Amino acid sequence: MHSYRLRPWCRPSLQHSAYLLFDGNRQGSGHSCSCLQEVVPGRCKYCSIPSAPILHESVVLLLLVLCRFIKIGQQFSTRVDVLSQEFIKELEKLQDNVPPFETATALRILEDSLGAPPGQVFAEFDEQPIAAASLGQVHLAKLQTGEHVVVKVQRPGLKELFDIDLKNVRALAVWLQKADPKTDGAARDWVAIYDECSRILYQEIDYTLEGRNADRFRENFKNVDWVKVPMVFWQYSSPEVLVLEYVPGTKINDAAALDAQGLDRQRLARLAVESYLQQILNHGFFHADPHPGNVAVDAKNGGRLVYYDFGMMGSIPGNVRGGLLELFYGVYEKDADRCLDALITMGVLVPTGDKLAVRRTADFFLKSFQERLIQQKGEREVRGAAYSADFKPQRSKDEAKARRKAILSSIGEDLLLAANDQPFRFPATFTFVVRSFTVLDGIGKSLDPR
Repeated sequence: MHSYRLRPWCRPSLQHSAYLLFDGNRQGSGHSCSCLQEVVPGRCKYCSIPSAPILHESVVLLLLVLCRFIKIGQQFSTRVDVLSQEFIKELEKLQDNVPPFETATALRILEDSLGAPPGQVFAEFDEQPIAAASLGQVHLAKLQTGEHVVVKVQRPGLKELFDIDLKNVRALAVWLQKADPKTDGAARDWVAIYDECSRILYQEIDYTLEGRNADRFRENFKNVDWVKVPMVFWQYSSPEVLVLEYVPGTKINDAAALDAQGLDRQRLARLAVESYLQQILNHGFFHADPHPGNVAVDAKNGGRLVYYDFGMMGSIPGNVRGGLLELFYGVYEKDADRCLDALITMGVLVPTGDKLAVRRTADFFLKSFQERLIQQKGEREVRGAAYSADFKPQRSKDEAKARRKAILSSIGEDLLLAANDQPFRFPATFTFVVRSFTVLDGIGKSLDPR
C-alpha cells in the first residue's frame, strides 16, 4: 500500500476530480497531481499548497472526495460519533481553514467594490485573513468611526466554476431519476432536488442577498438573548464584499475551550436544537449550513450562540411547517394516525394504496422509539454521570442482523406493500432541512455524547 500526502484544499472542476479518482494517470510510484501526492510532489495547475500529514491511500481517497466537495466535507466534520479523530481533525480544516487566495486579488476586489483602496476606506485593515472557506475569506478591519468589523471577500471566478460543475451534477441527477429503483417505497425527484441545491448555491455567491438574510435572521431572534447575529454595514457592502460587525467566539464543538470558560455544554446542545426548532417551526427560515465554522459561542448571558455566514439559507412553506409541528406532537403522543396525517399535509405521504400497511409500519417504529427512550432512561439511572461520558455503542454485526430480522418478522410484509405502492415522497424543500439536522446532530454529540 502506498502512502500519499493530501492537499487540504483544491477546488478543480468535477472533470478533474473524476480524472484523479477513476484514472489518476499513475506511472510507477508517481502521481500526476499534487493534490494527492507521494513524498516527491507532482504538479497540478489547480493547487500549490503545503501538504498535510501522510495518510494511507484508503484514508486519503475518501478525504480527496470530501475535499472536492467542501460542503460535504464540512458536514462530515461534525460526525464525531461516526469518524475517528484523525478524520475529524483533517475535515475540520474545511470549516474555516481553507488556504486563502492571493492578497493582491483580495485587495483588487475590495478596491473595485469600495471605490478606493481598503487603506483609505478603513482606519485599519489586516491584509492577512483570519479565516477562509470554500467561497470566500475574512479580514479584520476597523471603521473610521471606531467599530471593529470583519470584511468578507468572495473568491474570484465562482460563478464560472459553478456553471461548469452544476451542469455536470444536473446530468447526474437526470441519470439518477431514471436509474433509481425506488425499492424502499419512496419516490424521489432527483432533478427537483438538484434544482433546489443549485438555487441555494447560486444565492450563496450574492453577498447582498446574504446581508439581507442576516438582517432577517437577526430580526427573527431579536427577543432571544442567547442568540447573536452580527450587524451588516451596508454602506461598505456589495455582491462580492460583505462588511459585518466583529463578534468573536469559540467554535461550538471546541469542548475543551468551552469547559475552560465554564460554559455548560449540555445547555448549549439544548439551545442549538431549540434555535433550530424556532427557525423551522416558527420562522420558516433557517440557517442551512450550521457547521462549527458558522456557529460559535461567546460567554455573554451564560453562553450565547453566535451565527455567521448567511449565504445558505432555507425556507419552509406554511403547510410543511404545520405538518412538521403535527408530526412532532404525533411522535410525542405515540399517535400513528396523527403522524400519517402530518406526513400527508407535508406532501411526504400520498394517501394511496394500502394505508393500513403504512399505519402498522408507523406503529412499529413509534413503539421501537418509545422502547429506546425507556432503555436510555434505565441506562442513565444505572450509570449516572458516566452515561454522558461516551457515545452510544455501535451494534455488532450479530446485533444488527438480529435487529433486521426482528423488523422483517414484524413488518416485513407491510414494508413490501409500501415498496410496491411507493406512497412516500421526498420534497425538494427537505434537502437542506435534513442536511442541517445531520450537522446539528453531530454538533450535539460533540457537546454531549448522549
